[in-house]
Formats: sequence, C-alpha cells, structure tokens
Amino acid sequence: MYRLQIKTKTQETLLNPDDVAAGNVVRFRRSAKGTVVRSRRPAHPAIVSVATFTQAQLLRRSRASGGLSAGRKLERGPKATKHVYLFKGRVRCSICSRGMEGTPRQSRIYYRCAARNIAPGSPVLAEHPKNVYLAERLIVGPVNDWLSGLFDEDHRSETADLLAGTHSSTASDVRAEHARRRLSTAETHIRRLQDAIKAGANPVADQPGTRRADSGTSPA
Repeated sequence: MYRLQIKTKTQETLLNPDDVAAGNVVRFRRSAKGTVVRSRRPAHPAIVSVATFTQAQLLRRSRASGGLSAGRKLERGPKATKHVYLFKGRVRCSICSRGMEGTPRQSRIYYRCAARNIAPGSPVLAEHPKNVYLAERLIVGPVNDWLSGLFDEDHRSETADLLAGTHSSTASDVRAEHARRRLSTAETHIRRLQDAIKAGANPVADQPGTRRADSGTSPA
C-alpha cells in the first residue's frame, strides 16, 4: 500500500438550482489524478489483492457505466421523505424511462425528472429537457376512474380471475424465471471481467489454483 497525498478543493453549489434563495452547500472535491503524489516504495502492507481492489473500484463506478444493465444502474435509490406521494415509485419519465422523484412546490405535489442526475455522456441527454414535471393532481382522477371500472359489476368477475391468476405460477414459469436470473448473473460476470481486463487485471491469474505470488506491488 503506497502513501498518497491527495489534494482537495472546496466547491460551492446551489442547494436547489430551481430555487436560488435556498442557498448553497460547500463540498470537498478531489483534484485531478495528475495532482496525486505517491510514495516511491510501499509504505504499508497490502490488505487486499490487486484483483480485489480493482473489482471494488469497478463496482463503485458501475452505476454510471454502460453495459447490459445500464438502464437499471441509472435508477434512483429509495429516499426518506416527509411528504406523502400517492404514486411514489410508479411514475417514470417517458424520455429516459427512469423513475421520477416527488417534488413539493408550494401546496401541490409534482413528479420531476432532472437531467442533471443522468450519467454524464448518456445519449439520452441530447433530447432530455433540464427538468420534466408532472402534476399529481392531473393523474389522480384518471387513475381512480380506471380502478373503479375494474371493480364495477361488469368487470368484477374478470378482475378477480386476473388477480387470482397472478398468484398461480406454473413449473414452466419457475424454470423461465430461474433461467433469466442465471442469464443476468452471467451477463454481469462477463461485464465485470471485461472491465477488469480493461483496467489491467489478469483474470486467469486470479482464478483459484492459478493465483501467483504478488511481486510486492500493492493497490494505491
């Protein structure tokens, strides 16, 4: 493990770009990689192998990287909120297909998709507006009418049959789901191996039984 001297700089950004009066927040940012100073010799014993360190770095950057599951990586994580959103986790942007976040504005609730949260370099940025808003009040009425129609006298039996059918999974459905999971796991493993090779790791040397002694270098 080498000793690093990393320079940082402070950066002030608006807390809410749509509301300048909300103030700003100060964050510490790392400087460019070219400004990092490293010791000539290892200063500490290695805790993990080079391959493990490289894989951990790739996993950290996987959210913004492309690949077979790029759409899922752009998905926002859950966030605690004090407001009640009737369609939380159910509204998606028609441009980028990401889940829209609830945003209270004055006394009304909106769902917003902000372009600044999209991974840099994504092709969808070329056609995505700065912000896409959807007022909750515009969809409450149509959704209520649709739900009422599903359970009226003319459609009640059909809806009950559909709901009952969703809970009865056949053996073929189970096998298909198992195959999809295995395929997804294989695709993820292949993508990680490809990224590790690009980063300089040797996947053959890192396999059990073929791992060779490290030459003394350790990940920074």
